Amino acid sequence: MNEKNLYSIVELIKKQFTELIESTVYAQLRDSNYEYRCLWEESCELSDKYPIISKLQEWDGEDPITLTAEEGKAFSRYYDLKLSMTGIELMELYFRGHRDCHAFTNQTGVV
Repeated sequence: MNEKNLYSIVELIKKQFTELIESTVYAQLRDSNYEYRCLWEESCELSDKYPIISKLQEWDGEDPITLTAEEGKAFSRYYDLKLSMTGIELMELYFRGHRDCHAFTNQTGVV
């Protein structure tokens, strides 16, 4: 494989990375990883039940936001769920990268 083709592949991956991750890895985790699916479902339920969570995610910091104790607990739980999901996502991305790299080096004859 020549350098120009490799550059084209890298640029294509950069442009489509976010879409690729969202459409494959995260969706695959929701479908195949029970722990991740439970975390995701609970985070969606909290977000639906407490609209303040979405408001906080989009908050620009200009106007003050006041939370009730219940909303504060819900946001804290939501944040914990998202941190747990991120850990699972990072591990999946690491192993996905390893698999993709191995397949790529085999395909190109490097290994």
